Amino acid sequence: MKTIRITIAMLFLFVGSRIAFGQSSRTEQISLAAVSRIPVGFGGFNDFVFSVSPGPLGSWVIGGLWAPDSNRAYYKAGVATVSQSGQTIWQDEWGADTVSASIQNQTVYDSTNHCIYQATFEGVMSAPVYIRKIDAINNKTIWQIQRENNASYFLRLWKGDLLAMRIGPNATVFLIDSANGAVQDSFQLGGFVSGKDMRVRGDSLWVFTNQFTAKYLLPSGQLLWQKSMSPFANPALSTYGTIDRDGCAYVATSYWFDPNRCLISFLALKYANNGDLLWSHRWFGWQDTTMASCQNLNNWVYGVAIDNSAKIFVVFGGVQQYGSSGQVDNRQSAYMAILSTKDGDTLSTSAWNDDQLPGALTYIWNGGFFNQTNQLVMLGLSATAGAVPQEPQENYLKIFNVDIIDAVTPGPVLPTSFQLSQNYPNPFNPTTTIEYSLPQRTNVNLTVYNVLGEKVTTLANGMEGPGQHQVIFDGSRFASGTYLYVLQTDQTRIVKKMMLVK
Repeated sequence: MKTIRITIAMLFLFVGSRIAFGQSSRTEQISLAAVSRIPVGFGGFNDFVFSVSPGPLGSWVIGGLWAPDSNRAYYKAGVATVSQSGQTIWQDEWGADTVSASIQNQTVYDSTNHCIYQATFEGVMSAPVYIRKIDAINNKTIWQIQRENNASYFLRLWKGDLLAMRIGPNATVFLIDSANGAVQDSFQLGGFVSGKDMRVRGDSLWVFTNQFTAKYLLPSGQLLWQKSMSPFANPALSTYGTIDRDGCAYVATSYWFDPNRCLISFLALKYANNGDLLWSHRWFGWQDTTMASCQNLNNWVYGVAIDNSAKIFVVFGGVQQYGSSGQVDNRQSAYMAILSTKDGDTLSTSAWNDDQLPGALTYIWNGGFFNQTNQLVMLGLSATAGAVPQEPQENYLKIFNVDIIDAVTPGPVLPTSFQLSQNYPNPFNPTTTIEYSLPQRTNVNLTVYNVLGEKVTTLANGMEGPGQHQVIFDGSRFASGTYLYVLQTDQTRIVKKMMLVK
């Protein structure tokens, strides 16, 4: 039997950070070592980076909003490739100036064709959505399409084409031709859907929303199974999900813990490939207790990831801490929980603030992912409090080395001597169990005799290995009385008595 042992040494490279670890009752240990913290952005005063993915030639592709000054007067959609050290290789800002912009801005990178797809609002929230394809090598727009007003889209790749999930009223998944942006096919998810995550493997699509988790067949959109969130979280507030190589689905969300909506709690679920629920796990982000007075602890899920060996499930989010007086701290802290994929148990939790920016709220935007070498790449944001901050906020990538060690559980200790145990039960009718121990491989003969020394039956005869051994003696064919059972090996002879009473 194998257990996961993950050894932890969290080494944070930024000075002045406060971090707290949750304790686990399990014997597993976790090892996360932060190896780098890389500032990223578009060169503005208050940029928002909402998505990151590996890019061409070892770079990162980031997408989000470009905000040029501290007044937050307007934003534009931003997309860029940055080096491993955070240096901008190229970037583009596009769209109309706007006071309000979409946090659904999302960017995906096609590593086969070296293209970037981006979906974002242009202008105010009631303006249309644009989806565009960008040549990541030559830095130019290949095509751009306009979609509905006041909608939000989430993007994934499927067999070289683009899947675009429209959330909100009449939620729909569109299959878009990567060559020209034309809609090839579509299917509806049904009614109003909130949430913004979906995953693809083969011809299957998993959709994770605040209302349900579902699996569909591509490209037809045939519903294979759907599981409502209502029995677990009603309502769910911020839902993300992912899948492993076996097609098991992992879901994490925030939800109102109590009917008075005082506390927001975390929830994680695991579904088998066929939709069967395998486990569920609920926990608070900062303090596992309800407050005497109604307090909103702001435990929000911002993303999830599963490591390449499918042993740990990471939930990214934000929590509010308690101050020294016991009151809730106004600053939100970045938060990360690591769960076992086997049973959902919490292996480790951590929460921290970034003291590089005074009064900063620290978030994890859209979580992170595991790269090809199984490093955990996390997308974070440190933002100063207030409507017009005096210091620029900072988006950053934080990269962790993850050490997952499969430790073999020690087997039973081998006997140090030959032993023959007293049978049980004794007296017995009609069966009893006889156990014996061998410290080494040897010839074994276990025989039952009556009090006259006559052989009644042989229970074991032959070569046997070291360890604990067990046999059953059935006395239903024999008369009541005392019997002897004898263990004979190459090294020893041991005799015990037993009594059959009918």
